[in-house]
Amino acid sequence: MIARTVATSEVQGIPTPMKMEFDNEHERRRVTLTVTSVDYEAAIPEEYFSTLALVRASVALGQAARSGPGRELASPADAP
Repeated sequence: MIARTVATSEVQGIPTPMKMEFDNEHERRRVTLTVTSVDYEAAIPEEYFSTLALVRASVALGQAARSGPGRELASPADAP
């Protein structure tokens, strides 16, 4: 897999990748990741860091990887 940062922007004083491309030459596939907004100062609720939430998110990410692209988790509560 080849990964490239195509565009960066300074967000709240931090250089931030805003567009990245991932090429899988073996499968002849390209995925483009575009970041639309970032807030480095936003508060993250403590419950996102509970053991149960982290285990759920980890399990969900493993399931998403097995089921293919297109599955996104907005929060640990979205995990099965």
